Amino acid sequence: MMLRPEKIRSGDINITEGTDRDPFNWSAEQAGSFRKMEEYRQLEQPIDINLSGIIWDNHRPLAVLNNMIVAEGDTIDNLLVIDIYPEEVLVQQKNVLHTLKFNPLLLGIDGN
Repeated sequence: MMLRPEKIRSGDINITEGTDRDPFNWSAEQAGSFRKMEEYRQLEQPIDINLSGIIWDNHRPLAVLNNMIVAEGDTIDNLLVIDIYPEEVLVQQKNVLHTLKFNPLLLGIDGN
């Protein structure tokens, strides 16, 4: 990186053809690779894990997965618990992230 105290004149800049790339205009090859990744995600089988509770705490949240209490960083059934939020848990299986949503109404739990 070079810092120049003087103003750069437009004639001092050489732009060769093909170097000014639009980050929002993908080539057909790049767009195809993204489609393949999306197809892979759609083919992915749902994970077999039951989220039955979240014990929320700002410093050490816990979740109940398959009737086991787990914390962030724990592993259960080949799943790594990445993050625990008040209403969902983010887990990773074979480099694929899954979001487990917790809905207490589905379990018949009423917070009132």
